[in-house]
Parts: sequence; C-alpha cells; structure tokens
Amino acid sequence: MSNYERTGHTVGGTALYYRRSLHCGPINIPPLTNMEATGCRLAMTGHSTLVIVSVYLPFPKRLLRRDLRALFALGDAVILFGALTNHVRTVVEESEREVPASSDRRKFPPDILELIRAKNAALRRASAYPTPEYRSRARALQREVKARVREFEMRVGATSWRKSNHPTKRFGQLPKRSKPRDIPYTPLKT
Repeated sequence: MSNYERTGHTVGGTALYYRRSLHCGPINIPPLTNMEATGCRLAMTGHSTLVIVSVYLPFPKRLLRRDLRALFALGDAVILFGALTNHVRTVVEESEREVPASSDRRKFPPDILELIRAKNAALRRASAYPTPEYRSRARALQREVKARVREFEMRVGATSWRKSNHPTKRFGQLPKRSKPRDIPYTPLKT
C-alpha cells in the first residue's frame, strides 16, 4: 500500500493498494501545488515500466499545467486516475499529442504498401526474435521495398524533394543497377 496523507486534514487523501506479486513499488511524487497524488511503478517482464498515479484535486483549487507536467514526467508510460471530474477537459487537452500525417506525400500502389507492411512486420519480428532467418528475411524485404519504390519513382517521376536531398553524382559515375529479385512474401491478414 502507498498513501498520501493530507496536510491540515484529519481524514482523506489518496491511496493505492497493490499486490506484492505484481512487482510494484511506491515512488516519490514531486511537490505539487494544487493536487494530491500517490504513485507506484509497475514493472512487467518484457515491457517498459508503467507508472500509475492516484490523484485528487480539491474542489476550489484549479488544475495547474505544471502539476500535470510534473506527473507526466515520472516516466514514459503514466496513467493518472482519481477525482478530476470538474477538470477532465483540461486533463485531456493537456495530455493530447498531435500525430502528424504521413510526411511522405507520394501515393504508393497497394502492392508496394503491402510489401512495406510485410517489411515492417519482419523488422519487428527480427527485433523481437533475432534469429539469422528472421534477420535475413527482414534485410531481403528492405532491399525489395527499396527497389520497388525506386522503380515506382522512375515510372511516376521523382518528386522535387527527392532530387534536392540527394547529393549530385560526380561526372562519369554510373548509377548502380539493382538485380530483380523474386522474394516471396506473405501478405498480412487484416
């Protein structure tokens, strides 16, 4: 059990109850201005550490961004729960992050997109289970994607940013030709 004793009050506060078998331990919460909080760090095998924080914001007090920032700075994965009923909108707006759309404006055909998905899945698999077979498959798919994207760009015409970001070749230097490869890939199930 981990708890936060309210200063100046005889009852109340925040508390967290957990089983010791969860590999959970209390953490020190930084000083907060208007909020009361109790937290613990939950360690799970094969995953990053999760920070769980029970929070309480008394009614007349305002929710301060610096309190939220201090709590979110406790780790990469932080879950806040508790009595924030009057301030839910502020919490949601503060914790929202804008995810940019794809920065690459080119529209690839479905076969190339499927090949990219297969490559990404193979890279994740090779990262999770680094066997020679998985690494070889991932490298082969990376080469295949690179060749297919180049082929697509040659057909459609390279975009201006593609041309400007690559250094110019020296006079007399010939571009390398990629050998066509027949690499079977299994499409992802959707």
